[in-house]
Amino acid sequence: MKSKGFSIASIVLMLVLCTTCTKDEAFLTPEGESSAQKGAKAVVKVQPSGDISGITDHDNINEALQNAGPGDVVQLKEGLFYLNESLVCWDFDGTLKGCG
Repeated sequence: MKSKGFSIASIVLMLVLCTTCTKDEAFLTPEGESSAQKGAKAVVKVQPSGDISGITDHDNINEALQNAGPGDVVQLKEGLFYLNESLVCWDFDGTLKGCG
């Protein structure tokens, strides 16, 4: 009976420990800066256009990704982006970030 209680308590403890982590420490440098931000050369911000056809937002994001250099950050500003087709970018060596 005691061993059964111990195993349930162990499982509960593991679940609590796993769900209380709020920051992914593996991708942070000692200064608290993410590894993607540390080597970044430029930050290109893309703003939503409001064009519900999806053509303008697709073209703006695609252009930013295609023109980004190694280590650059393409950051999507806050808002709603409409895409009329999938984005495909080969050999992108940077970071694509949302605003949140």
